[in-house]
Amino acid sequence: MKLKTIGLVVGFLALLIIVALAAYGAGLSSAPQPTTTLTEYRTITLTPETQTATKTVTQTVTETVTPTSATTPTTGTWREVAVFKGVADKTTDLFEIKGNRFRLTWNIEGANDLTELSIFCYPEGETKIFVGVPVHVSGSKQISDTTIIYSGPGKFYLVILAANLDGWQIIVEDFY
Repeated sequence: MKLKTIGLVVGFLALLIIVALAAYGAGLSSAPQPTTTLTEYRTITLTPETQTATKTVTQTVTETVTPTSATTPTTGTWREVAVFKGVADKTTDLFEIKGNRFRLTWNIEGANDLTELSIFCYPEGETKIFVGVPVHVSGSKQISDTTIIYSGPGKFYLVILAANLDGWQIIVEDFY
């Protein structure tokens, strides 16, 4: 009889702990979280003489960023820091970020099905480890967008890889 009672008490305590953890977890996730969603569409058409094969690949990546009041100020203004333009691959000059986040707004001119644009952001002196999520566009579905990089203050530069387009422009804005 004692063993049965002990088992019931332990089971009840375990249930209370599970309910408390679930309530605690729900309290943590009740605040809205900023998310960034990137969807990439790629269509490949192969035409060997008389046969045609078409394959469409869709990939969606969602990133959730949880800024805290200690690391990400909620008040400030977006200030233009630099504008870069080109028609091919380019490594930009350094630009200085005063705040702890900045954004890249990019545009493509003359996009077609073969257009490729990739943007990587590196801190000064770094050549291998980039910050933020790199931008990659393939094809002509998307010709402009904005991405926020939660890094700074410091000096940064961009590496742009571009092909099969008439031109691109990237505006860098600092938030402080």
